[in-house]
Amino acid sequence: MKNDGRKNMNLKYGGYASVVTAAAVIIAIILNLVAGQLNIKFDLTKNKLYTLSEDTVSLLQNLTEDVNITSVYAEGSEMTVVTEILDRYASNGKHVKYSNVDPYKNPQLMAKYSGDGNTVSIGSIIVETADDYKIISMNDMADIYATQTGEAYIQGLKLESVLTGAIRSLTSGESSVIYALTGHGELDVPESLITEMEYGGYSLSYLSLIKDKTIPEDASVIMLNAPT
Repeated sequence: MKNDGRKNMNLKYGGYASVVTAAAVIIAIILNLVAGQLNIKFDLTKNKLYTLSEDTVSLLQNLTEDVNITSVYAEGSEMTVVTEILDRYASNGKHVKYSNVDPYKNPQLMAKYSGDGNTVSIGSIIVETADDYKIISMNDMADIYATQTGEAYIQGLKLESVLTGAIRSLTSGESSVIYALTGHGELDVPESLITEMEYGGYSLSYLSLIKDKTIPEDASVIMLNAPT
């Protein structure tokens, strides 16, 4: 009798577990179907890697001109984390379009954007409006650490800050000016920092208060870079 009771309990528990599992599967299927129909994507990564900031979403939703984002990857070799983020840019702004171009199948792309000091390579991202464009290199969108043996590792991804800055700069038509002070033994501003400033919609100029005496009216930021 006791064994029969245990069997009944096991059957009930097993049946209950099966129902719960089936319900979970059904819910997952429904969520996927709804997400697909409404173009909704869920970010289930631990650090919300694919979630755009409120500032970026606001910028995308308030755009009044078209912005085309093109990634440059060989077909089948796309970097998932990058393409996922670019997809989210397109889904959050009706004026934003994203596509990937295989440079081996479309060599004319390299020729179109190369020149005037610009270089398009595998992993580059091209951000373009009707009037202008910016090219974001792989090095610009990631913090890369090189070991003593020559191996390189990506320590962090800064794609959103760089891409949002590029869109803001292209669509606003203006850049704020950062003045770096000179005349006190200041260090030169690193090229990598200048590049990030430009992506953020800033231009860099140098200022000597010894000569000029006053701070220009268009100054948004005054930088004193490690004086001696």
